[in-house]
Amino acid sequence: MVARSTLLRVAFSDRGWTSAHSFAAGIFSLSRLRFAFTSHIRRAASDNCRPLGVWSDPAEAILLLSYARFGTFIGVNFDYYINPVHREIAHKYGMLNLQRFPYGIVDYFGLRLPAIQLQPPFFKAERHFGNYPPSYSLPFSETYLSVTWASSWLVLGAILGIICLFSRIRTGFFKRVAAAALATQCMFILCYYALAQRYSVDLYPFLILCFVVLLSDGGKMLARARYPLIGLVLISATINSLATDSWLAADRNLPVETQHFWNALAGKGEALIR
Repeated sequence: MVARSTLLRVAFSDRGWTSAHSFAAGIFSLSRLRFAFTSHIRRAASDNCRPLGVWSDPAEAILLLSYARFGTFIGVNFDYYINPVHREIAHKYGMLNLQRFPYGIVDYFGLRLPAIQLQPPFFKAERHFGNYPPSYSLPFSETYLSVTWASSWLVLGAILGIICLFSRIRTGFFKRVAAAALATQCMFILCYYALAQRYSVDLYPFLILCFVVLLSDGGKMLARARYPLIGLVLISATINSLATDSWLAADRNLPVETQHFWNALAGKGEALIR
């Protein structure tokens, strides 16, 4: 409660709102009512459901801070977004659109490898164009390496973990609820209006959770998959390292020293950097 009230006061002071104290008092009263209600629910809930209450306070603080600073619960309003193309696409098609889902699946989990070359680092990871619908803000994808190649062992482990989630009675209710929540996050990313390597990071919490389920509840399935998983770790680590070297060596947004380092690893030398 103290942290939440502090965040609200800081947010209001930044905006200079004179109604900060009355708003905070109202939030405090509502929080007290919520606390009394959720306390009753938590006492009546089973042991598997009790961990859900741990998330309520941080989630409420984040939502209230977002509303205090930006006037919405989801962050910055796209009416003020600096890029006019992104702004127009977001207004016309929405930030999230189910039409993009199959394209997101193919882009983030496809088997497409970066172009292969004879010189180190042997891969040329770069943007690639595709037949994307007009609901995307860009006609190309910035996904240099799909999750399937970057973390193939994790994808396999997650698939087996999903099987454990729905086929094992001993898999706890909390694990299934957490998996459903993180799967919803993945849906949002796959329906987002742009495709980029940095967005694929938001797919990993769901994959990691499913992999943890495999480790804890896999039993004989885990024992049979251990050697394929070890082999995929070696393959994905090699491909990921070479592809990362390729795109970072060509990234002019990095500091010069960092560019020197990655160009040296890529065998290009420092002469390419001006």
